[in-house]
Parts: sequence; C-alpha cells; structure tokens
Amino acid sequence: VLMMAGLDDNPVVFLFSDTQLVMPSMLEDISTILSTGDIPNLYQQEELDRIYTAMQSVCQEKGLATNKMVRFQQYLLRVSANLHVVLAMSPMGGAFRERLRLFPSLVNCCTLVWFTAWPREALYTVAMDALMDTELPGVSAKEAEGMKRTVAEMCVHIHQVQMGYAHIL
Repeated sequence: VLMMAGLDDNPVVFLFSDTQLVMPSMLEDISTILSTGDIPNLYQQEELDRIYTAMQSVCQEKGLATNKMVRFQQYLLRVSANLHVVLAMSPMGGAFRERLRLFPSLVNCCTLVWFTAWPREALYTVAMDALMDTELPGVSAKEAEGMKRTVAEMCVHIHQVQMGYAHIL
C-alpha cells in the first residue's frame, strides 16, 4: 500500500477494523504510518533501490538535491499525500480508550467520526424513499404500496440486526 501511494503516486485507502487487530504491534505500525508515513526497517534493499530510482526524476523536476535521503523524503511526502488510513473501531469498553492513550497519533493525526444508531423512523423513511420509484408490473397500486411498506420494514429490521441494534420484540 505504501509503495502504491509513494511510487505510483496513486491515492490509496487502507481500511482497518479493530476486529482485524491480531497483535498490538499492528496498531503501533499504523500509528507510526499516521505520524511519519513510514515504518522503520520495513523495506528490503531492493525496495529501497526502487524508491531511490523512481524518486530521482521527481527530485530533479523540483530542483532538489538527489541524494538518497532527499529522494526518500520525497517518497514519504507522496505517501503522506496519497495514503488515507480509515480505522473502524468500536468505542465500547476500555479498549478504545486504552488504544488512544497508547497511540496519541490516533487522535492527533486522525479525524474522529462517531456514528450512532439511526432512529427506526429515519431508516423506514430512507427505505420508502428508495423504493418509491420501483414499479411492480402486474400488481395493483394498493398491493404495490403494501409490498413496498413490507420491504421497507424488512430493510429496517435487517439494518438494525446487522448493526447490532435490534431489540427483542
């Protein structure tokens, strides 16, 4: 992902969920990427040579020195510009708070977006709006309206179960 962002100069999104966190060092690496754009000792010599070669022309175009340190800095600038890290973490329990305490870059280098459950009425309204223009050939208008309401209710139910917000009725 870093090579795609830095060498290829392509915008890249790295999506990581807390359920994928197998070892604490994984979060440490992500934190380091967020703060510096690099992970120490990540690259093998062949990869470093590719970076130095690719960044030579970039440095020359910008009128910069072409030593290895400057070329690697230009690579890191590209990584920082092109890599977007999206972390999906549950704020429930103490694990989230502990992660923020241990890795300050999760706060300093990120924008925190909190998602809360939608009210049932809002979910229903969105589902009905999505189904409004749906035509059901061979079905009367009254029957079609009833079917759309049923499908909208099912959409609400599926969303709430999927998101873990369903209540036992």
